[in-house]
Amino acid sequence: MIRNIILKSTKSQTLSRFHKSHTTKFNNITIISTNNNNNNINNNNNNNNNNNNNKCILNKGINNTNNGNIVQYSTSSNNTTKSTTTTSSTKKVETLNKSNEQSIYGSIGDIDFSKKDSGPSKNALGREQLSKSLLLMRKSGTLSSVYMMAKMENEDSTPIYGSLSAYALFDSEEEVAGDITQEHLKTKVTVYNPIIALHKSSPHIKHFKHFNKVSLVVYPLTPVGRSPSEYDLPRVNFSGRMKLLPSPDVSKEPQDILTYTKAKRIYFERHPNSKSIMGGDQCDKDYEFFIMDISDCYFYERNQKLASIPIEVFKCSPSDPVTIQSREIIETVNSKYQDSLSLIVEQYGDVKLDDCFMYFIDRFGLNCIGKKKGIDEWLDIRIPFDSPFDNFENCKSGFYETLKLVRNKIF
Repeated sequence: MIRNIILKSTKSQTLSRFHKSHTTKFNNITIISTNNNNNNINNNNNNNNNNNNNKCILNKGINNTNNGNIVQYSTSSNNTTKSTTTTSSTKKVETLNKSNEQSIYGSIGDIDFSKKDSGPSKNALGREQLSKSLLLMRKSGTLSSVYMMAKMENEDSTPIYGSLSAYALFDSEEEVAGDITQEHLKTKVTVYNPIIALHKSSPHIKHFKHFNKVSLVVYPLTPVGRSPSEYDLPRVNFSGRMKLLPSPDVSKEPQDILTYTKAKRIYFERHPNSKSIMGGDQCDKDYEFFIMDISDCYFYERNQKLASIPIEVFKCSPSDPVTIQSREIIETVNSKYQDSLSLIVEQYGDVKLDDCFMYFIDRFGLNCIGKKKGIDEWLDIRIPFDSPFDNFENCKSGFYETLKLVRNKIF
């Protein structure tokens, strides 16, 4: 079982960037952190007074003095249950009933995510923005096709074939009505469709001859050897029809040649090692290139129903500037800063862990999966930044600096 936790602060060893009062709600658990510095300031004033903090996202390390910070949580499913603390300032802990459909977000600075319309989430991004960002960030997904001519010989037979497939993105301009209530108002946007190279012996190609509609499932990035499906991570299911790009040997039409040449260049730029594996310039002999024309988009999140995202809304949605380049951060943190990450997650989650890793980051915060010490229970922990970043480089430098400071301070 994986529980969702959205956190703002620590218990005793506080990362001072989060050294203030917050209340954060999430399914069936509420975390309250209080800073007993005798300054009774409401949340709005707290947010305004911290706007001038520097960009090191967790400030300059860990405060080793016990300042009386308290983190409490209640696991009661009754939404009237209350728990109180006996400190210099008493705080109430309220639980949120699972059936409550109100959005479950935190607040970062002056941004109140509880007013978002996209429904309960452990992520500050809306479904359409998260889906767009995942598509742009990842390089591979699970491609599934259906063989309509299959003979079902027994109950274990299936006409569906799936494989992990690398993809790049073909960009083009398109006029789209972003507001489905005003379809006559169209905006020119850049649309991205996956380019997939398949060996001519692939079962997918056999299937396309009879039914060329496919699905491409894209997950967040997890470390090697850790399948994202094992942790029930949020994911996006794109569906659409596959279009074969004829090679110059097959079609002499100028537009076909331009499209094929562009798609091939984009694919090898995205996957440079594939060029030698596929035979370089002679890859046309054994491989074919396809473009997936995305027509439907579905977003899945743990404990939530599968949500359909209107394709026009998806196409017009902006991507997160940090997420789309976050592969470098996620891979580096999980391989080089695992000790610092574990400490931060333990402090913010107020829980001892045997293992943890980061799987997602955006300009508002990061998501980690952690295994509780000594038991087979995994927590999905969201740690928001105190203020959002405006670009990838600032996020990377600030996060790396913080991880180094935590390591130097503690280890």
